[in-house]
Amino acid sequence: MSALALDDLQSGAVRAFATELNSGVTQELSTRPSRIQHFFEPFECGPVRVELRIDWEDIDADGNPTLDANLYDSVTHRRVKSKDAKDAHHTPAKGPGERAFDWEFDDKVLPLRVTLMWSVSMFCEATVTATLTAEVHRAQECK
Repeated sequence: MSALALDDLQSGAVRAFATELNSGVTQELSTRPSRIQHFFEPFECGPVRVELRIDWEDIDADGNPTLDANLYDSVTHRRVKSKDAKDAHHTPAKGPGERAFDWEFDDKVLPLRVTLMWSVSMFCEATVTATLTAEVHRAQECK
């Protein structure tokens, strides 16, 4: 089960922002067709290119998504698959009710907080009916 639906992401009804807590830098996360995920801008971590994403299909018991990572060798562009990188691939939220993560790889720790912005539009149509009552009095002729 997903905390968000594909339509929520594809329609733009839900936008996600990630803040790197050490620097305070915030970025808007992107979406991709047919994916219930939000994607970070890729970055270099030593000889490794890191692609992080928030996976809304992999939620914990508290409804928090998982922070997933794909790691690529910066030279060969092949995926890095090692025991050292295993924990960096799937990072759970720090606690219930938080979308905060401490992503760790090698000696780097990247504390992140993800916030969501929901856009809601509504259409309301109303029909008004009015009733008018009139009482007519005729003037009497003078005699």
